[in-house]
Amino acid sequence: MKKTILSIALAVSSVFSFSQTHGFYTIDVASDSLVFLDTLGNETPIGPTGRDLGWDCTALEFHKDTLYWLNGDSLLFININTGLATPLRRIYDVAYPNDTNTIWGPIAFDSHGHCYFHKEEIGVTQGYLYTLNIYTGAATRVSNNLSGNLSILGIEFDLTNNTLYASSESGNKMFKYDTISGTVINYTSNNMGTTTAGQMEYDNNGVLYIWDKVNVSTSPSKDLMRVNTITGIATSVFLFNKDYGGLAFYDGGGCTYYDTITTIVYDTTFIYDTLTTMVYDTTFIYTTITDTNLISVTDTLVINVVLTAIPAPNNINTINVYPNPAFDHITIDNGNYSNMGGYTAEVVNTLGQVVFQSTINQQQFYIDLNTWTGTGTYFISIIDPLSNTIDTRTIILQ
Repeated sequence: MKKTILSIALAVSSVFSFSQTHGFYTIDVASDSLVFLDTLGNETPIGPTGRDLGWDCTALEFHKDTLYWLNGDSLLFININTGLATPLRRIYDVAYPNDTNTIWGPIAFDSHGHCYFHKEEIGVTQGYLYTLNIYTGAATRVSNNLSGNLSILGIEFDLTNNTLYASSESGNKMFKYDTISGTVINYTSNNMGTTTAGQMEYDNNGVLYIWDKVNVSTSPSKDLMRVNTITGIATSVFLFNKDYGGLAFYDGGGCTYYDTITTIVYDTTFIYDTLTTMVYDTTFIYTTITDTNLISVTDTLVINVVLTAIPAPNNINTINVYPNPAFDHITIDNGNYSNMGGYTAEVVNTLGQVVFQSTINQQQFYIDLNTWTGTGTYFISIIDPLSNTIDTRTIILQ
């Protein structure tokens, strides 16, 4: 009886998931974590980015279903299922590589997939418009025209007419950014009605949204506002009691986030196996062999010759004769034949007739058996220089 113990571990998973066809991704400034905001204003934490956000006016933007993040002088890719940010490459200013008195600002893609961003001069609330090669990290200034003292914190392309809009923190107004001259153009005289206008983002219905930072001096919160692009006036949609940075709209045909809690359950099962199988297999084989010549037949005939002129232990030379039995030829391999000077190999038939004889002075003898006297038994002998027969063996010709 055999007793077997099986320890079984069962993984019981409790799965929470959400699925949205569209919504906004942003980053929680306090935890540096990616958050999904659906169109009903629900907040779903995704996971930590593993990076320090630095400030709330960070740059997030989707391009071909990839979420890019311009943080400091690094371009990163964010996994929207886990929140983890992975550096892609360092951003460098092609013409002004030693310019450290700037902040890499908001980014936007035009209808041709070209990336633009605003680079702000520290302490002077103005900066320059740049193009960015996302595959090499090369940043090229559009022109040396400054944006003016507007403190641009958000830019976004209207892809229907390829117009680049800009939001001003200091003026709280909407502007247009000229992508040829790099200058900011007045778009409307109306104040947006924001406290601190930040990043802008279009949704899939052509509606422009903007982050507005409120309660700046006490407990920073973010108001997601909808902008009328004709009047330039923004109205509140959702107020979040958190400080969020970056705004990127996702319309990739659906995203699903899973939060899985796994519990391991151990179970022990005893199995008794009493199956006994006894197999008796007896085979009787009767073989009658008649060998009147007392011949032991092997495929190769081995002859160990003791050399009288050489001291032990190097006084043995092995001669191999094959095949045995033979049909149309045999080979005599003389081994270390250089030690057998004066020795002879001789083959005779049962009548004592010599069918082969040669001094052992080469490595091998290849013998054509068609010249012998027919099938039957033959005897090979090794003869020393004094004509003494050292050994005799049997060869079978079939």
